[in-house]
Amino acid sequence: MNILIAGDSWGKGAYTFCSNSKRYIINHPGLEYYLTVHNHKVTNLSVPSYSNYDIYLSLRKANIKEYDFIMVFFTNPLRDLYSKHTYNFLNVNKRSLTLEKFKEFYNRLSIDYCKLLSYLNVKIHLLGGQNKIIASHNTSSNINIVLPSIREWLYPNYEENFYQGMCSNYLFKNRNSKDFYNNLDLETLDYILEMRAKKDSVAKAHEKYFASDNVHLNLLGHKKLSEYLLSNILPAEKI
Repeated sequence: MNILIAGDSWGKGAYTFCSNSKRYIINHPGLEYYLTVHNHKVTNLSVPSYSNYDIYLSLRKANIKEYDFIMVFFTNPLRDLYSKHTYNFLNVNKRSLTLEKFKEFYNRLSIDYCKLLSYLNVKIHLLGGQNKIIASHNTSSNINIVLPSIREWLYPNYEENFYQGMCSNYLFKNRNSKDFYNNLDLETLDYILEMRAKKDSVAKAHEKYFASDNVHLNLLGHKKLSEYLLSNILPAEKI
């Protein structure tokens, strides 16, 4: 089968901590490799730190009609704040953006992305990676949500907060998103800190399938995901 993978770091490979460089690196192609050894032809468009809109653009530029199976990793919707896909929602007074409005904005980013993917007019299999997917945000038969949250699938007793992308370290370092965070009121900032604390509290419990950053799948996580796809999803497609 001719398979296309698109996404951010989750689609690119397995992460581990490099003691020499003192940072997390991709040390194995992960899912791409495991699908290849099962005699699938795999093209991987994933790029670390890509936003959902960047992922959409990579698909739009590719000759997607030639692939038998297309899988896409859903990432943090707020990354669109620093991609070419910009929103006027940033133009509000400092500390005036309420939690309700922020959630409304977050939902809109997700809904708009699902619509964009549906416009590609091909069957897309969506995986909740860096961020959980809300099934009701998709209304297109062209999009099949395989796993709304890979983390919840790996750890059934854990409930992932859809809005947890609000507490991403990467976003705090980016100029456009930092300006956005300056618009948040104190209630929203408190909510972000609570989410961050909850996620950090499960790092040890989730270390079997996640790198020590508690963000990216490790090699075993990629292997388990590939086994699930090969056993439950790919056989249903025409080879």
